[in-house]
Order: sequence, then structure tokens, then C-alpha cells
Amino acid sequence: MGGLSKKAYQVEQHRNSTTPVLNLDAGNLLFRNKPLPGQEYQSRANAEGIVNAYNLMAYDGVGVGGLDLAGGLAFLEFLAERSSFPWLSANLTRKSSGKRVFRAYHIRQVGSIAVGIIGLTGSKAAEYLTTDDAVILPWQEVLPKFVAELVRSCDMIILLSDNALQANEEIAQAVPDIDLIMQASAMAGNLPAMQVGNSLVTQTGRQGKFLGRLTIVWSKSGIWGTDTYRNAFTPLDTDLPDHPQVMKIVEETKARVNKPGNLVQDFTGDGRAIPPFVGWNTCAGCHEKQAAFWQTTRHAGAYRTLVAARQEYNIDCLPCHVTFLRINSDTPESLRTKLPQLPASMQQVGCEMCHGAGEKHVGTGDGRSITRLAGESTCRTCHTPARNDDFNYGEYLKKICCPANK
Repeated sequence: MGGLSKKAYQVEQHRNSTTPVLNLDAGNLLFRNKPLPGQEYQSRANAEGIVNAYNLMAYDGVGVGGLDLAGGLAFLEFLAERSSFPWLSANLTRKSSGKRVFRAYHIRQVGSIAVGIIGLTGSKAAEYLTTDDAVILPWQEVLPKFVAELVRSCDMIILLSDNALQANEEIAQAVPDIDLIMQASAMAGNLPAMQVGNSLVTQTGRQGKFLGRLTIVWSKSGIWGTDTYRNAFTPLDTDLPDHPQVMKIVEETKARVNKPGNLVQDFTGDGRAIPPFVGWNTCAGCHEKQAAFWQTTRHAGAYRTLVAARQEYNIDCLPCHVTFLRINSDTPESLRTKLPQLPASMQQVGCEMCHGAGEKHVGTGDGRSITRLAGESTCRTCHTPARNDDFNYGEYLKKICCPANK
């Protein structure tokens, strides 16, 4: 969530301009995925920090996306009560009563223009509602009715949609009174505004790496032209200024997220690597040249970057900064919760993260028990689009590939 303070600074600069500003988020804001057992506290603490930052940035509306429900519907309702902005979903309803869980729409006056903002939750969000008293209705059942209501009192209608591009294109064609669709689909990267029927469709890349801005010269005719809008995406680079109050929220949240893992006690006792791993220093006993090269790479210092950021106990970050099992929904909690107290020989992205656990190889000397060259799928376990959207396997391999034995 480090980009939030930079985003907040940019938002404040726009709000201080003479042009009226509407600050919106289409959703999928709070979680990257469903928290694994043992990660719930940290993931929810992070989500609370995001809401606190959005309150300070005075958002005008946020759509309910599937990933906003990944911590459970009750948790999102808890956060909504503490949000100074409306969470919007026209089609998330109670199974028992048929009533909507959140507001369907919100009307905001922006300068002389009345803007109606509707939220729409995509059908794929249902996977997070399996135990909740909630159902996601098809957009065809709800959207035309709410748009018809807004047409009577609004100059412009904006849809915050959790759907993918194809579904949003269908919506634009079927409900032509929608002027703008801001989407929060799982696609990576930015989608420059494109016209579909009478609507514009756009998306800012996920995970807070960019701030999207759409400057509109609005005509009540509702007809888009090349001179009626301008779209830009600002990279939230590390050299941009931080908003001091939001930076304080970020630091407080990081400290809160880091705290639980700090309480876990060392379970190895003797500092040795945990089988079936042997630790990089054991590998170095035979592969001295390769180990010396590895120590010059960013993999060797991966854990230190967490220490520098005071996140060395963050169970969400640790799996990609240490040598350990790949963490997924099938990993026993007894192992997952041990991540914060690995011995020093595993506190880096070591040899065994690319070549496989070395216990059998060390015991037998059989080269067939180790992976010679890590495939792209191994790298992409951590180098996902959300974390590393410019990852190029071939180019990165050149930087970390150890010299061959002669």
C-alpha cells in the first residue's frame, strides 16, 4: 500500500485546482486474493488502512468488486460503516430478504453537472459469498431500472463495474444512457478510454501503481468526441512526493500488519534449514562459484528489503522473499505460520527456490534430483503481473543465472 501516500498527494493537487473533481474507484480495492488461513488478521488490517486513507482522500464513491468481498461480506459491511464514502452495488442483495446490501447509486453535484454513480458487482464475485446470505443478480435485471431513475435527475451517468471488458462492452450497447464505464476487472495494466456505443470505457491498472485521470469537457447532449475528453495515467513512482497524513496511515498500518508474525517463536531451535531444504550455505560447499555469483544478485538480498521496510514478519510478503515451500490454500497452517522465524540460511531467495529442495541431491549426489534451470512458471509464482508488470523471463534470467561448472 506504499503508493497510497503518493496517490493522495496527486489527488490533493487535483482537488486544489479550479476544475471540479470527482474522485472514484471502481473496486477490487481491498485484497489481492482471498486471505489464506493464518493471513486473515494481516490482510484485514491492511484493508482497514486502505479505507482510512480513502477517507482522508475524500473519495466520492467506490464500487464493490469481488476482491473487496474476499475478507467476507460481514467484514466489508464493517468497513462500510467506517467509510466516509459510499460503497456501491446495484446487484448485491440478501438471499433472505431480496434487499440490497449496499446502496445502488449515489448522486454527486460536480460544478454545474449532476452526476449519477452506480456500482455493479461482477458475477465471479459469487465465489467469495458461498457462506453468506447474499446473491449477485444479473446486471440485466437491475441496471436498466436504476439507470432510468437516474436519467430523470442527472446530466451524466457513470458505472463502476467489476466486470471484464467484454461484459462492459455489452452493457454499453444495451444501456446507452450510461456515459462512462470505469471498470475494475482482473486485467493488468491501464485501459485508455475507448468509445463503445454512446459510452466511454476505461480502467486504471490495479494495485495502486497508477493514478488515472479523465478530464472531461461535458456537453449536456451527452455525445462524446475526440475534443470532449483527455485520458492520462500517472505512474506512482517512488520519487513522487508523499501526502504526510496518508503516509502516517501507511506506516501505522504496516506496523500493525507486521506485529502478529513478530510474536511467533523460532521453531527450529538449532538454526538449521528445515527439511527438505538444506540452505544456500550447504549448496555453497560444492558450488562455490555459483554461490559467490548468487550473492551479488537481488535474490540474495530479498529478505533484507523486508527488514528495511519493517515487514519481515508480514506473512503476505514473506513467501517471495525467503526459501520455503510455495504457500497456497493446501499448505498446512502449522507450516504457514512458521514463515516469520526461518533460520538465517533460508532468509533469502536461495538456490532451492529455483532448483528445488536439495535434501535428496545432497544425500545422493544425483543430479537428476535437482532442477537445472528454473522454468518461467517457477519465476511467475512470485513475479506476477500485480507485483511485477514488466517482468520478462528471458531478460531477468540473464541477471540471476549462475555461471556453469567447467
